[in-house]
Amino acid sequence: MPWWALGWDVVCWLGHRRFARHWSVGQLRAALADTDQSRLSDDAIERSIRRYQQRLAARQHDPHLLAAAYADVDAVMLAIDGRQPEQGHETLYVGRELERKRVWCAEALLSSAAVEVQQLLAQARHWAEQLGKPVRLWMSEKQEAFVRGIAVEFPGVPHRYGAHHFLRDVAEPVLDADSRAKGQRRRKVRGLRTIERAV
Repeated sequence: MPWWALGWDVVCWLGHRRFARHWSVGQLRAALADTDQSRLSDDAIERSIRRYQQRLAARQHDPHLLAAAYADVDAVMLAIDGRQPEQGHETLYVGRELERKRVWCAEALLSSAAVEVQQLLAQARHWAEQLGKPVRLWMSEKQEAFVRGIAVEFPGVPHRYGAHHFLRDVAEPVLDADSRAKGQRRRKVRGLRTIERAV
């Protein structure tokens, strides 16, 4: 490609090893130097990986490929989730389709306001309409922005909360009982350390 230091085959090689095999930039640089005698800076490798990601994202959003992937699917099931790497940083919101396990949309947002999250939900609705597939189910956390946004964008579509939250709520009484039992046990064996030291 014009203005590229690497051929497309090497960019694909870098992207595959970075994302499928989870190689670090240092490992990629060492492998290139070892096998191809190519000495690249970390910046050049990172730039190539970004180009790989851009092309991959464009391919994933290709309407013809998407239609082919969902040709034999009657209805789609969607999920949205947000992950914040550290407190105070942007949260990455990801909308996924569960039948074919594909990411439909993703965006890093500073705020979890309903208006911003609803834009992602509207994008998912657009994709479902473009495919001509009804949405059978939505899954998400019990976050207010998700609950309201899904109700507005997908009226009448069942909305379920993730199994993690359900199981956490089910386990809560057991965890409380376990905590109380640990407290009682500590009170009963309080003098054990003194006995151990004496022995």
